[in-house]
Amino acid sequence: MLAATGTYTLLDNHELGNRALQSGGAPPEAPQGAVDPAFDVNATGSYNNKTAAFQTVEKSFLDYHPARASILGNPATGYILDGPRLNAPDPRSNGTPKLFFAQQWGANSVYIRRSQLSRHPLSRLSGNRTTDDVGPRADNPNRTMLGSTQLEWLKSTLLQAQKYNTLWKFVVISSPIDQVGQASVARRQPNGQPDGTQEPDGKSWWGATDRSVTSC
Repeated sequence: MLAATGTYTLLDNHELGNRALQSGGAPPEAPQGAVDPAFDVNATGSYNNKTAAFQTVEKSFLDYHPARASILGNPATGYILDGPRLNAPDPRSNGTPKLFFAQQWGANSVYIRRSQLSRHPLSRLSGNRTTDDVGPRADNPNRTMLGSTQLEWLKSTLLQAQKYNTLWKFVVISSPIDQVGQASVARRQPNGQPDGTQEPDGKSWWGATDRSVTSC
């Protein structure tokens, strides 16, 4: 199929140990779904995406879905990154395979694929259907899923497409870039029916991360 058909694939948290490694910019000791603000902007120099576990599952993805970047080697001998890699001021993504790109489709559309998932969306549903935080953690401007290098690339790519009157811009991500979640079951009208509002959850929104993307 891959030889006969042009395909594009997107690395998501389900390819990364079913969410255990999804926060590539977090330190390896950070528990899954951690709400400690110390893990939000990790500057320790120890990152999930540099571990053998992360690179093993990332290699599996790249082996079976060929891309410009690849990972050579094995866990026993170590890994070597081959192909484009990110040269970024942010150590959370610096040196990682460069998996984001844009592909023009004729005169009227462009395919834009994001990558380098650094930190999972802030809010998620818990047992009592509340969220992690909508205050200080949400206001931290250094929280990011894209990283500054990719964010600037994304904005310039969109602006260039606009300049050349490219009508359709397909930005491929795994979640909407908006503070929109699933329909609330807790908020109801006086007649007892759901009021139609939504509450955020970690599977469907990018609230408090890379908010300037929405202005593009």
